[in-house]
Amino acid sequence: ASFKEIKAWVEDKFSLYSTEAYIPIVLASEIKDILDNNRLQPKQKFSSLSEICQNHLATYDDSQVKNFSEELLELLNQNLRPQAKLDRIKKWFDENRVPPFVYSDGNTVQELTEEQLDGLLEYGIERHFTPRQVEKAHKFTFTNMFLNHQDSHTLDEKFAVITNLRSFYDQDERRLTLGTIVEQDGSYWVCIQPKCDTYRIEKERHFPFLPLSSQDSERNFDVVIKEGSKYLRMSISKKPYDMRLILFEPNEKKIISTIGQKFCDSNGSNFKWVGELRAEQAQRLSNRFATELSRVGVNESQWLRRWASKD
Repeated sequence: ASFKEIKAWVEDKFSLYSTEAYIPIVLASEIKDILDNNRLQPKQKFSSLSEICQNHLATYDDSQVKNFSEELLELLNQNLRPQAKLDRIKKWFDENRVPPFVYSDGNTVQELTEEQLDGLLEYGIERHFTPRQVEKAHKFTFTNMFLNHQDSHTLDEKFAVITNLRSFYDQDERRLTLGTIVEQDGSYWVCIQPKCDTYRIEKERHFPFLPLSSQDSERNFDVVIKEGSKYLRMSISKKPYDMRLILFEPNEKKIISTIGQKFCDSNGSNFKWVGELRAEQAQRLSNRFATELSRVGVNESQWLRRWASKD
């Protein structure tokens, strides 16, 4: 069976709710690897999926179960990396790409030969462009050149969502935590409450939020979020004076969670859950905000300030 056939079968048989999931691709790859190498060695027959789960979990103690999420993450990383090997990428291009290979650098339309395109793919942009061009290469329409259709911006934004936002595989309640993005009356906010302060909440507690503002295609932005069928490029203000404190009351679990995909603050105002930054992205935002808080104001000459190193 081909990879496409296996992927289609996996998506049909193992369909599950997800905000932005790529697990079916990994699973299809693993199944194909098993078939190709005859690694499938069934030892026991089960009558249902729940029986399989019960049998599997019965072999682990509590301490091992706690590490399941980390082990799953490692498994995904190990299975995703082989998909990005150069020979597989080149094979895909050989089967799908059609000349001419043109891109825009923001001013003019440029065309590459097939050899130049292979070199760009293998060695990166540094060998083909000047340092000044490399600094602006994120504005070049490379995705459109590789795929030869008009959805390149959407694909760039979709990939940004996958790498920036956490995927959820259920439709259960969402918890308010570091990195949670909410919307109210067209305004977007991201929570910067430390994770340790989002658990075991005994009484009402303020949660700090930073504002997000929508940017056009020519402006810098920090994160891409998906609202319905649209992708929004958003910048995040890290200025302390833009921060907003919102008071929430905990539920019986001593956390702040959604009711129907919405958070309700102590004043009865609703905030729609939009997404959640991945842990490392949220921590980076928190660190940058802390840097803003720790800036030192000094009284020095303007001449010295402008000559000072910016490191």
